[in-house]
Amino acid sequence: MRQVLQRTLKIDKMKKTTTILIVLFLILGSVAAWYITTNSGKPKASYHTSSMDFKIDPDLVHKVFLADREGHKTTLIRKDGEWLLEGVYKTRPNAISYLLEAIKNVEVKYRPAKAAYPSITKDLATYGIEVELYGKEGELLKNYYVGGVDEKGEGSYMIMAESDEPFATHLKMFVGSLRTRFSMTGDDWRDRSIFNEEPEDVISISVEYPKQKNKSFIMKKDGSQYTVEPLFNTTPIITKKVMKGKPEQYLQGFKSKLAESFQNEYTMKDFAKTVVPFAIVSLTLKDGTEKTVRFIPFQKVGKNGELIKQDASKPVFRYHADCSWGDFMLVQQGVFKEVFWQYEGFF
Repeated sequence: MRQVLQRTLKIDKMKKTTTILIVLFLILGSVAAWYITTNSGKPKASYHTSSMDFKIDPDLVHKVFLADREGHKTTLIRKDGEWLLEGVYKTRPNAISYLLEAIKNVEVKYRPAKAAYPSITKDLATYGIEVELYGKEGELLKNYYVGGVDEKGEGSYMIMAESDEPFATHLKMFVGSLRTRFSMTGDDWRDRSIFNEEPEDVISISVEYPKQKNKSFIMKKDGSQYTVEPLFNTTPIITKKVMKGKPEQYLQGFKSKLAESFQNEYTMKDFAKTVVPFAIVSLTLKDGTEKTVRFIPFQKVGKNGELIKQDASKPVFRYHADCSWGDFMLVQQGVFKEVFWQYEGFF
């Protein structure tokens, strides 16, 4: 009887041990499954950290150099908190904002399969945009290449200059190519403002209409008041007083007046400059700055470079803007109509 009891106790002990082992196995299996699931989208520990560390705090960056395989080179320099193209021209706020957002928030989305490395690196070598980011003292902070969109269309291929490991990168909450944020060249980076003046900074404005001289005028600031006179002696003087608030209203129209695009490479630029302008607007600012812009009716050009004759009876929706500071730009009537007041409109 005693032997039977001992055998029974031994069997119960074995059952308990087996039960404990099964429970431990299930717990370990659950932990392993959780780890695999939560880390499946993360870079593996075998990655070289330096080869995937693309992001950087924009406050540390004082110069950006970009170069593509077609020979375009762009240098953006930060001076006194303002980004300048080639250290000279004001940059377009949106263009700089998108670029800085990219260098600050770019993240690795996934590591491509090794079998895809040759084709990806070949494309990066052929079409990639080189990016060099420099610090305040001129030290190189980052150097990498930005390629095209990945196969899923959800990110962009990037690779560090000294690495052979390409990665698919992205910005959170953004689907598409990051390349467009680095691919602009020349005037595409530039601020397109023609007029962006604070009313209190303007001393005088003259507007000449070569084909309607009686509509031309000059407005001057005299202390806290404004005078408005005809630009040409042949125009009868209006003896009424300038309506209260009209000059101030007019000056508001010179804020944030942007061109549609630059046309510095326009093939018919020299000819367009010979066309009688619709209006010539000149400003003098209190710091001595003078600006003059000639608004020339847009000249349409055919496929073979010939001018297309325009119907003079139809309204003009666009103008070439020939600027005194050297730029030739394209502007829209709808944007600049607030600038084209007439002499009698102040009374």
